Amino acid sequence: MQILEILVASYEPLKIKDICEQCDINRASAYKMLAVLCEYGYVNKVMNNSRYQIGPKLLDVHGFIVRNTKLGPIALPYMEHLYKKCEQSINLMMLLGKNGYYVTIIEHPDGDPANNNHVGSTDYLHATALGKAMMAYLPRDRVEEIIESNGLDAISPNTITDKKSFLLELDSTRSRGYAIDDQEARLGSRCVAAPIFNKCGDVIAAISVAGVATSVPISRIIEYSSLVIDAAKGISSGL
Repeated sequence: MQILEILVASYEPLKIKDICEQCDINRASAYKMLAVLCEYGYVNKVMNNSRYQIGPKLLDVHGFIVRNTKLGPIALPYMEHLYKKCEQSINLMMLLGKNGYYVTIIEHPDGDPANNNHVGSTDYLHATALGKAMMAYLPRDRVEEIIESNGLDAISPNTITDKKSFLLELDSTRSRGYAIDDQEARLGSRCVAAPIFNKCGDVIAAISVAGVATSVPISRIIEYSSLVIDAAKGISSGL
């Protein structure tokens, strides 16, 4: 289970050495457990069999979770309305453990060509508006745990990598009610997101308007943020 957890949390395939160090197990034990996980499809060998990543069986399990939550069906009408209003790509991300997973995506034909996100894929929490929108409303100890586990890697030159600065960004996000990804996940793209809460008031997801920076200019952030906040509130009320 530890092996699966670190592979799920990693955004790139891991070497056997990394797995041994993070799980505190010896090489022989790691090989045996990875062999079983590979046999059952929960883990795949990649890059000339030198690294390991999660396999299709684990993605099937995640797909089951997504399919059996009412979040997607409730959110879809709001996403479609938001798409018509903004004429940009609309994303719905769900928080599972220490990662965010895309539940539903409405892709605009003129959206960011470098964006290869798809339903079921994960993305960086600290570099995306969706991730920051969710993290801003988590208890501080859980935020610290996510930062400790996932790190604050520089995904682009604009990514916030300093912990103190990142925590201040979360404070600002919570204060204004929405998060901004200003070319932090990818140069040339911009995103505005708002958090979604369950009936207990816990943040469980986020919705965003995203597109190339020229089509989501800073001058329209206030307009888009108002629309995305309204959509997030509507979805939250239906959960």
